[in-house]
Amino acid sequence: MTGSAEASDASPEIEFWFEFGSNYSYLSVMRIEEEARLHGVRIAWKPFLLGPIFRALGMANSPFVLQKVKGAYVWRDMVRQCAKYGLEWVQPSAFPRLGVVPLRIVLVGTYEPWVGSFSKKVMELNFARDQDINDPDRMSQILTDLGLPASDILGLAQAEPTKLRLREQTDCARQRGIFGAPTFFVGSEMFWGNDRLDDALDFDHGLPVTVIAFAIALHNLVWGFAQPFAGAAADYARRARNARNTAAIAPAYRSAANPPRGGPRRAHGAVCGSPAS
Repeated sequence: MTGSAEASDASPEIEFWFEFGSNYSYLSVMRIEEEARLHGVRIAWKPFLLGPIFRALGMANSPFVLQKVKGAYVWRDMVRQCAKYGLEWVQPSAFPRLGVVPLRIVLVGTYEPWVGSFSKKVMELNFARDQDINDPDRMSQILTDLGLPASDILGLAQAEPTKLRLREQTDCARQRGIFGAPTFFVGSEMFWGNDRLDDALDFDHGLPVTVIAFAIALHNLVWGFAQPFAGAAADYARRARNARNTAAIAPAYRSAANPPRGGPRRAHGAVCGSPAS
């Protein structure tokens, strides 16, 4: 979905730039919806192709392939990370695996509530089942299993406007300085890597939510409204999670490239809007 089930159009937004061939994007796709829901944040799904990004940086392939020592480390790290998050893991026999078709499908479903569920199924196919993710028949089965009109969605995904839009969105990623996946934006602030997802969700106008929550808790302590230590700690944690939604927080950035569901849609060529631009 465009955001969490509990996030409204007025909620803060995080841009989620990802690629289905990216192993660390797998980790983020599988957990971002729940984390965003807990933070009251909407998700702007931003699929793009890593291949052109790597080539623009002078690399013919993923650095995990080109640098054998780094690659060996990454595969061991994925075992640890998947155990940490309770995810299945099978090292893919083909890496990076091509996934253009599902990326186009996500573009079709950017504003739809099924986009997260679809993305999880594709990631599981790649990194938990070691199966092809660029086969339209496999994508059709996933869409059908989700109760969606597979033929209509695939038709839109394979149409020239959607193909063009994916190329444009990939170019947008390059223009915005993206060099890997997953990458997150909060306004113009960029966070790279699955291990920065939590930082991105806690970030608001350059001030971490935990800092704001601490200031509120300190104010209460000074004025004598603090609860006993245990209660204050619980209140602090609650405020850290909900601070974005309090009146004390300035309105969060909204991506010009991704209006709320139901709002005006931008033309296919206008996909690289940035709050800072």
